Amino acid sequence: MRKLALLTTLVFSLAHSASAENGAYFGLGASANFNSAVSSEVSFFQATSTDFAFALTAGYRWSLPNTAFWGVEANVDFGTGELMSDDGIDACTDISPDWCNIDSVARLRATYGRDLANGTTLMGSFGLAAAQGRLEVNPGDYRDATGTGISVGVAWEKPLGGHAVRVDLNYDFIDDDNHPTYPRELEILSIRASYMF
Repeated sequence: MRKLALLTTLVFSLAHSASAENGAYFGLGASANFNSAVSSEVSFFQATSTDFAFALTAGYRWSLPNTAFWGVEANVDFGTGELMSDDGIDACTDISPDWCNIDSVARLRATYGRDLANGTTLMGSFGLAAAQGRLEVNPGDYRDATGTGISVGVAWEKPLGGHAVRVDLNYDFIDDDNHPTYPRELEILSIRASYMF
């Protein structure tokens, strides 16, 4: 929970600086998050869900020679918390000690990219991810939880009306959580569309 709060604070602090410093940027958008969770205790049960989320992005970039750049970026997806299931069987029904639903995902990543000749930008990123939701700690015992792991992404951006539109593809792998009673993994594949300021 503390890691998620720190990442969210960073997003808003970067967003505040976006209007004051050259190189800072901020984006508002929406994403579709495809969640998949499994526990090695019951490997045949794989819970999945699709969440639609409101997405915030903020970052800062520094120019390099030959139209390249590097930077740091944070983003947060606030999802619908759709209940995960496997073939219609709810994840939180004592079948497998895995994630039940994901409410939000925060990412903090280093970025590297290049401005292309046609005015578009291509960027890659790598860093940390934190997911917040609910999971089964023990049979019949469901609790709010925060999990952490790694995140990678690619983004394509095109100028539009003095600002830009951007499309991201992200992959998050969460393999650690604050209720380590059973080993479990969570994978999140997300597609985001944003308007960048």
